[in-house]
Amino acid sequence: MLSHVRVTAKYQITLPSELRHSLNIDIGDRLIFRKNAHGDIVVESMKQASANDLLGALRRTDETTSD
Repeated sequence: MLSHVRVTAKYQITLPSELRHSLNIDIGDRLIFRKNAHGDIVVESMKQASANDLLGALRRTDETTSD
């Protein structure tokens, strides 16, 4: 996928719809921009966790492990 975007006077860009759909980006989502070891810029979507996701993360680990 190759897309061209323009940077505004406020250093903002509009993400092309093809990119938004492929990353499943919604209004209010946060994105991570990082530079990898090869010098490429990588964009990742940070989906906001729902209440159910947070509850799942709080489950006790000793319920699923045996000693």
